[in-house]
Amino acid sequence: MANEKTYWNSLEQLNGDQAFLETAEKEFKDPIPVEEFVGKQEFDSNTTNRRDFLKFVGFSLGAATLAACETPVIKSIPYVMKPEEVYPGVANWYASSYMDGSEFASILVKTREGRPVFIKGNRDSNITKGGISARGVSSVLSLYDQARYQAPQKKEGGETTWAELDAEVMMKLKEVAASGKTIALATNTIASPSTEAAIKTFQDAFMGERSVNEYDENGEVVGATTITASSVERYTIDPISYSGMREANAKNFGKRVLPNYDFSKAKVIVSVGADFLSTWLNANSYKNQYTSRRDPDGAWMNRHFQFETNMSVTGSNADVRAAIKPSEYGKALANLHNALAKMAGTSGKSFEIDNDNNAAEKIQQAAKELWAAKGASIVVCGSNDPNHQMIANEINNLLGNYGSTIDLNKSLNLSQGNDYNLSQLTNGINQDRVGAVILYGVNPVYNAPAASGMTEALSKVGLKVAIAERPDESTVLCDYVAPDVNFLEAWNDYEVVTGEYSLAQPVIKKLFPAGTRQAQSTLLRWAGAENTDYYTFLTSNWEKNIFTKQSKESFFKAFWNTSLHNGMVSLASSSEVADGTTFTSGASDALASISKEKSDGWELQLYTKTSIGDGRAANNPHLQEMPDPISRISWDNYITMNPADMLDQGYETRTAQETPAHLAKVLAGGQEVTLPVVAAPGQKRNTIGIALGYGRTEAGKAGNGIGQNAYSMSTFKSGNVGYGVTGVSVEKTGETYAIASIQTHHTMMGRKIVNETNVTTYKNVDRSDKQNGWNPIPVLKNAFGEETPMGEVDLWSAQPGIARHHLWGMSIDLNACTGCGACVTSCHINNNVPVVGKDEIRRTRSMFWLRIDRYYTSDADPNKNDGEKNYSEMENPSAYPDAVFQPVMCQHCNHAPCETVCPVAATTHSDEGFNQMAYNRCVGTRYCANNCPYKVRRFNWFNYNADPMFTDVNPSQDDLGRMVLNPDVVVRSRGVMEKCSLCIQDVQAGKLQAKKEGRPVKDGEIQTACSAACANGAIVFGDLNDETEVAKRATHGRSYALLEEVGTRPNVSYLTKVRNRSGEEV
Repeated sequence: MANEKTYWNSLEQLNGDQAFLETAEKEFKDPIPVEEFVGKQEFDSNTTNRRDFLKFVGFSLGAATLAACETPVIKSIPYVMKPEEVYPGVANWYASSYMDGSEFASILVKTREGRPVFIKGNRDSNITKGGISARGVSSVLSLYDQARYQAPQKKEGGETTWAELDAEVMMKLKEVAASGKTIALATNTIASPSTEAAIKTFQDAFMGERSVNEYDENGEVVGATTITASSVERYTIDPISYSGMREANAKNFGKRVLPNYDFSKAKVIVSVGADFLSTWLNANSYKNQYTSRRDPDGAWMNRHFQFETNMSVTGSNADVRAAIKPSEYGKALANLHNALAKMAGTSGKSFEIDNDNNAAEKIQQAAKELWAAKGASIVVCGSNDPNHQMIANEINNLLGNYGSTIDLNKSLNLSQGNDYNLSQLTNGINQDRVGAVILYGVNPVYNAPAASGMTEALSKVGLKVAIAERPDESTVLCDYVAPDVNFLEAWNDYEVVTGEYSLAQPVIKKLFPAGTRQAQSTLLRWAGAENTDYYTFLTSNWEKNIFTKQSKESFFKAFWNTSLHNGMVSLASSSEVADGTTFTSGASDALASISKEKSDGWELQLYTKTSIGDGRAANNPHLQEMPDPISRISWDNYITMNPADMLDQGYETRTAQETPAHLAKVLAGGQEVTLPVVAAPGQKRNTIGIALGYGRTEAGKAGNGIGQNAYSMSTFKSGNVGYGVTGVSVEKTGETYAIASIQTHHTMMGRKIVNETNVTTYKNVDRSDKQNGWNPIPVLKNAFGEETPMGEVDLWSAQPGIARHHLWGMSIDLNACTGCGACVTSCHINNNVPVVGKDEIRRTRSMFWLRIDRYYTSDADPNKNDGEKNYSEMENPSAYPDAVFQPVMCQHCNHAPCETVCPVAATTHSDEGFNQMAYNRCVGTRYCANNCPYKVRRFNWFNYNADPMFTDVNPSQDDLGRMVLNPDVVVRSRGVMEKCSLCIQDVQAGKLQAKKEGRPVKDGEIQTACSAACANGAIVFGDLNDETEVAKRATHGRSYALLEEVGTRPNVSYLTKVRNRSGEEV
């Protein structure tokens, strides 16, 4: 009877499902049409270089889908003649650049068999030095976004051909020019010399005599004149405006530029509303500069004052923080200027500000320390009001910071938008002077202030054309759409800092070769240029205008190849860096304007998150799932409010599955949104904050319908966009809303989780001092009161062989960790961590291998009257607390509690210190998760990569999105535990490379995803058994183990956070 037993693989097989049987019988996919390619003359040569490989037989959509994650296949490598540098199973890295209009990073792109799978910062860059944000790391997913345009579009008729679109658009543009009307070309910040040259070519194609109006400073027509000019008028509009800073610099220095700041030279930093470690200007550069001076053992440690409304990433890292209202930004700057002016022997003007958290005293303290650090300090302001920026300029000039920590000559070329362009374009359309609008990289329907009237004006234009990679709220209203390529498919160049040139190169063939075309080629085509190939145009521009600026290379080809290999070239000379700027004061007018600023009722501060930024990345599910560093909430925007205000108004202050948030209706400037209210300790009382970038309706399936759009609430006064709004009403609706929060506990409740001290104590008190020790070693007392250090307590014998092999470990410097979150998304992408969506996050079923815990301080007395711990009060943060961050992943314990409880030995310990998972053995008992004191193990409740519940959030459920999966890491199935592996696949690859070269592994050669993403040096990985940086850190006096008293002996250690302050701060 036993021989007659039948086994089934699935219910489909048991039931004889016809579709299943047909699939099962078809063991192999259809073969790749090799002969079609081999027969082409272009492939008659025996070898294929990389550029030809990308051009002819690179990863097209069909080949990519066939050759990637679905097996079995006939051909696993999508080319016929293998390029010389490409080997199956071996990664290739290419230097390139990431630029989304407001953020820049020099990057290295990892490809596997021709498809990009991972991005990290390029540490050789003179600009960013490896700095990259979560958006930059996650941008690889944008290449495989199914929402991208795949063919040219017509409003009437849908998809069309390039020939038809080009013919119709060119004909209509010529008609507009002939009619005497203008063609408005609206772009975001370009910062690309060759793209600017292509735009100039396009403008020159429409040169002629025409009548133009003359305007006053308010955009009103005051006359007209006839000139010879192009019919194409350029308008630069950015979603987040820094126009006020450029305007202030134009008035003070005669240059409408943004300064290039060097925070590594600043001993004292004062920021008023500028989140310069997260989203303000060139944050990818500032993070590294700032943290390089946060080492308490260094020559000196910077001192950081932060004045702001919302608790920001930058504010949470400050030594001294004060909460002020948006209407008080100018007054705080004026008071700081007044205090410094008195020290300089002159006079200023001061104003009264709300002082519920000693903001006035902190301003005076900041002034004293700025004066003591003249020439080695920086004052920055995040306001877009030119009057506020002019006072900041006055302060920096008074302190002698220009030419030292601030450079106006080697300027920053990001955020070139001009708010005046917004009103000028709107007025031009309303006055029927604009006959056509071309939108290139801008989305004014979504992100223009309602007060600007841009949305209504666009509807009046006769011809609207969009050059865009993907649909948005503006492109769907256009008559024609010319699809652009993804930045990973494109050639380009950038000059983000004057004299510092960066290159972007394609690392994959166009996924939609027939339907997409690089934007620059489109403009050249519409200009009637003979050669519209942008690569040719780019190299020609470099040979004429950039190669000639250097003398190191004699031949252009050598210069080009070197620049392309490195991803950049620096051509800044000493004369360009030297400062010869004359300062013209405008303090009196600025102070007069500030004196008129009044507070009125509730105030609103609009801000951008470190995850989705200004909203362009809203359709990236990795970024939507990434929790906000401060609120620890994902998949939503919301109203932030001080918990004290919430209690007064009757709002729920906890955000958990069983305690949904209350909804409130916010009315500002005639615009209304209804959002949940969440507690935000550190928020200035009587103010609220709302994140921009949400409320998308045409972003894609992951980004649509998330939160509400608050861009319309921004002000538009005196030609400038403002993000601080007064006279706001906040009304409780009585309804509730479920919030997806990663963290529901907010303080350490007296435990040594994030160990913190101040620099005075650190330098003068022994770490183990009985009374005031700042990093005591945990001890265990026996029945006789004898103390034994926990490091000497052992229940098990030592791991066999661990002293003879590598012992891989990690050290995390809490002083260098800013909480930016780039490591979180980097870990997700490199290890195929599934995106699970809001509902699973809300149920505490997140799949994060790495999380960044955020803790607030509490004013509660730790002891009750009866001597017991006052835990219930200790869980409540202060109204204006400090905040700290701590990255937590699997600690790879040498005495791992998870290993001892697994009934099937699915989790074991390796001879090299890894706590490793055998997924095939795991039966999902979850004993290991229950026994883990760090709560870093994750259970696959569903088959996230196939279950239809997760189709809208998990990118790997479509053939295109699946291409981003790392082929070196298995995709886990339902019912299996998973956790941080310290990127063991990269460790093995590094060891193999060293073995092939017959040498030991070099320190720093092997990087985990999180350490590769952290250019600050907060996360360091290496061999604890060697003379490495991680081994030195592990024995440093600041080093400690998380929950060391449990006795788990982790291979991950932390360095104590040290703030630069005394014990007696105001």
